[in-house]
Amino acid sequence: MHAFVLDLKRISHTWTRGVPGVTFCRDIAEINDALIRLAQEGRRRLAPPAEQLADCVLRVAREESETSASAASASASSRSS
Repeated sequence: MHAFVLDLKRISHTWTRGVPGVTFCRDIAEINDALIRLAQEGRRRLAPPAEQLADCVLRVAREESETSASAASASASSRSS
């Protein structure tokens, strides 16, 4: 199993750095590349028959979505002022 930590703030889940099977992404380019790899893996898993994927698990977790929404809202408000 492999995990990706996408941490634009660079301070969340720092304990995951150096853990085997974990890729810690902290800037836009690294996060972009990780999301592209995840999309490619998702497409790869759609290609074979489902019975071949019985033991494969792909999990995506998201944290602090309200932070992103708040930042986007604040940015939109400042542009309209």
